[in-house]
Amino acid sequence: MEHPFITIDPTQYFYIWILLLLAINALVYLIALLKERVTKQIDSQLAKMIPIKGLRDKIAIKVKWR
Repeated sequence: MEHPFITIDPTQYFYIWILLLLAINALVYLIALLKERVTKQIDSQLAKMIPIKGLRDKIAIKVKWR
């Protein structure tokens, strides 16, 4: 009886690991980019509401990332 699992060459196994690491790296980069864009958007909206930079620096806004 044959095994029901797919056999993978060592080179294919290596390529799968490389692809997995690249995908994780891309996700981490995209999450960091998203956080930066949200922070920049909040700062620009806060600048419109409070034009004095000294007061803006004292106001802290926390964004909960779940």
